[in-house]
Order: sequence, then C-alpha cells, then structure tokens
Amino acid sequence: MADNMKKSLNTKLTRRDFLKLSAMLAGSLALSPVVEGERPLLRDLAAKLNMEVGASVQIIDRWMFYEYPEYSKSLLHFSVLRDGMASWPSAWMETVETYEYLTQLGMFTKKHDMGLGLDNLFHPLLAGDPKMDYLKTASRETMDEWMKERVRKFFALPYFTDVQFANEAMGASEQDPVYWNDGILYHAYGKEWPELAYHLVADEAVKTGRKVGEDFRMIYHTGGLIEVPNSDHSAAEYEYLTGLKKKLSDRYGLARPFAIGMEYHIHTGPLPYFNGCWGPGSYQLRKNELIEHFQRFDEIGDVYINEFSIAGTDDPDLKKEVLHTVLEAAIESKACGRFFQWQPFYRDMGDPQQDAYQRTCITLDVFDKDHKPGYMFEEIYSIFESYTSSL
Repeated sequence: MADNMKKSLNTKLTRRDFLKLSAMLAGSLALSPVVEGERPLLRDLAAKLNMEVGASVQIIDRWMFYEYPEYSKSLLHFSVLRDGMASWPSAWMETVETYEYLTQLGMFTKKHDMGLGLDNLFHPLLAGDPKMDYLKTASRETMDEWMKERVRKFFALPYFTDVQFANEAMGASEQDPVYWNDGILYHAYGKEWPELAYHLVADEAVKTGRKVGEDFRMIYHTGGLIEVPNSDHSAAEYEYLTGLKKKLSDRYGLARPFAIGMEYHIHTGPLPYFNGCWGPGSYQLRKNELIEHFQRFDEIGDVYINEFSIAGTDDPDLKKEVLHTVLEAAIESKACGRFFQWQPFYRDMGDPQQDAYQRTCITLDVFDKDHKPGYMFEEIYSIFESYTSSL
C-alpha cells in the first residue's frame, strides 16, 4: 500500500484551505449528528461482543464534515477512525496543515467518544518518499534523529488512541518466500527496527505523560499474505512476534505490550495479484481455519482486523459471502477485537490508473454516493445484530 498512500497525498491543503476547514469543522463539531431511526449504532452492537468497528477516512474528504451532514452521521457508527493517508512523510514531516487537520479530526473523535488511530509511524519503505531520499545514505546518527523527530511529531497531537509503531515489516507473495521489506529502516537497523521503534514510542510516552495500554495502544501491523492460516507467512510472523513480545514484556512489565493488526485486502480473482493491494485470495480463507488463526495469534497480543476490503467482483452475493467468512470467524473466535473497513467513503480522485489501483484496496458499497449506508454496511450490521440478538 506504500505507493497507494504516497500518490494519494498529491492533493495538499493550502493555508487558506486549512483556515476554511478550521472554521467549518469547528461548526460541525458543535453539532451532534443523530443517526437515522432508533436502531443502535453499529459500534454499540459490536461493543456487546467486545469488539470495535472502524473506518479509515481520506484527507481529500476533509470538507465533508461541514458540507455533508450524512457523512458525519455515518461516521458515528464507528468506534475508531484513522486517516490512512496522513502519515506519509511528505504530508506529515513537512506540512503543518496535516498536523492541524489531524488535530481537528481528533476533536471530532474525542467529542463523540471514538478512538483515533495514527497510521504508519514507521514503515520499512516510509522513508522512500523522494523528499526523504537523503536518508538512503545518511549516517546512523542522522537516522536516529529522524526517527526521534518523527515520534515527537506524532506525540505532539493532543488526542489519539492507537499508534502503529511498525507496519508491514515482512512481506510475501504467492510465489515468493517470506522476506523482510528491504527499505531504509531495514538497511539501517536490520530486523531490530520494529523493536527500536517501540522503544522510541515508549520513551516519548513517558515524556508526554502517556501510558502504553492505558492512554493509547501500540499496534504491530502485518502485511503481505501473513493473514493466510497455516501458511509459511503466518508461521514466520508468529515466530518473530513471539520473540518480540518476550523482549518487550521483560523490559516494560506488560503482559501484552502490543496488538497485532492484520490486513485482509481480499481478492476474489486469481492470484498472484500483482496489480493492486497485496492480500489473500478468497479461496484461501475458510471460517474454521480463520478462527484458529485468530486464537493462535491472540496468545501473543490482541488481534485486530485492521484493514478489510474486497476486490475483484461487483457481485453482491460473492462480496457478502466473503464478508461472512471473515467477520463471522472474527466474532466466533472471541479473539478478534476489531473489524476495520478500509476507506468505505471512497471516491475517485481523477487519475484513472491510480483510481483503479485504489479500488483493489477498498470495499465499495459500504456507503453510497450520498454517504448513507449501502448494502455492504447493512450486511455488516445484520451480522453483528444476529450475534447480539442471542445475548
């Protein structure tokens, strides 16, 4: 998803845009949108099952808070939000507008008792942004300072509840063995970079008066095809995370020092799928195996489906079938604490090639063009409703 995120940040806020945003969003924050009818919010149903439901939003939709009341109303169905585009260095490290935008998003989520996740604190390819090319030949001292400064800027935000301290450290495809993503961080620190990232976050938490596990959660985010049960990919990740947990637990006295975020960008077509988001094929996922998979990783840390999408088909029945397999497994495992939709409010950005790529990473029809619940949302709702009805 690195290229996806990097290209999506070509649309930037101007200072004038931000001032307009601040004024309009401040107005929207004063409102308390009411969800339609009398039925419970989706997040209320999920909470009965000790789960969160989440959604990622896009910087380019920053105006919707004010211009589209249905957008804010639909957001309230979720217990946690995040902007998956806002963490790229070209947005975060050099433009104050992104910081200000996330501050406003934090105001919205805090007001409505929602979590706010910060994506990709460190990604092995994160420093691959052209503006960060100088890091490719930087000294260890320069890299250390860059990492510390990035953590400091994340913690300058007044409100957040999640930090993905390491993202997609390992990768794999249908044809390749498991490998460590060989970006700048791996080149500088080797396989120790996720542990180093954790230490930097823990140190900054102390400086800013926050406690890991109380004020915010640490998330190790997987990628590639690690999510396929009983695969070489999942075995490699399980072995690595078992060792990482022990080292961090011994140092910080935390029984579960981090949660494990898994990506399920599912493709209904044939694999290998080289022209879009990496992820498993629908044929690789079976409910009973997924239940065991979630329970196994729960021995290490809380398990989150931290990104979910379905691509490769417009057939509502097939999409619903895939949804039922994954979501029912998550619920029945009693080990999965989150089900997170990736960009359910998606709209094309005007670049046909990039838009086609983006649509391999999202689930369309969760919300319609008017930002009201679509048939995929209603299917998600009905699944949670069916499991809570027997409580």
